Amino acid sequence: MASQTSSPNDELLGRTAPALLAGMSEDAKNVFLSWQRYLLMLTSFSIPLSAMVLAGSGIATQTAWGSSCGMHSATAYTLSLPVSRARLIGVRSVVGLSLLVVVILVHIAVATVVGWQSGALKEGSSLLALLGPTILGGAVYYSVAVFLGSFLSESVAQLGTLALTGAVTGYSMAGGPGWFNISAFMRGQESLLGLGATVTPVVYLAFAVAMMVGAWWILSRKEY
Repeated sequence: MASQTSSPNDELLGRTAPALLAGMSEDAKNVFLSWQRYLLMLTSFSIPLSAMVLAGSGIATQTAWGSSCGMHSATAYTLSLPVSRARLIGVRSVVGLSLLVVVILVHIAVATVVGWQSGALKEGSSLLALLGPTILGGAVYYSVAVFLGSFLSESVAQLGTLALTGAVTGYSMAGGPGWFNISAFMRGQESLLGLGATVTPVVYLAFAVAMMVGAWWILSRKEY
């Protein structure tokens, strides 16, 4: 019998493995759901915020974090290098995204150990199956942060990324279906998306690529 104190969030998280939950004791179920909440916070806050920080503001105008209003202090040097802007933007984006992948790997490793220690994850199993979806979901947040940073000041771009993160998180915690539930995709809850396993990654990848191309287009035509 379900606990009388269960919350809508428990119902949402319980959809990951309904058959498994049905055969669990209340204590085991609570442990499993607590671990699922941990994964929810990981995919809804930790990874998106890491993406925002690693995306940075690059050669966009900064008005926050101690920087004076106007051109970024490194812009003149960056633009004087004997390479194209497209290559500079590409290298910067690849490096930042590579660092994000490292951060995600650490998060996945920690989540696996936490699952083992709590008993929510069978000893010897891992969350490597979620690595691909998590990286792709993180790339969506990263690409949005880079795109906003290409034409907005640092503070406004970060507020925009935070607003998106908050909207997606609230939608995910409410169990909303559809492509906007990026957190569900990152946690392997494709049943909440209402889409095939192939369609959703293609949509996210296309969106991330479009954001990066848009950032390149804006910065390549920007006057300094």
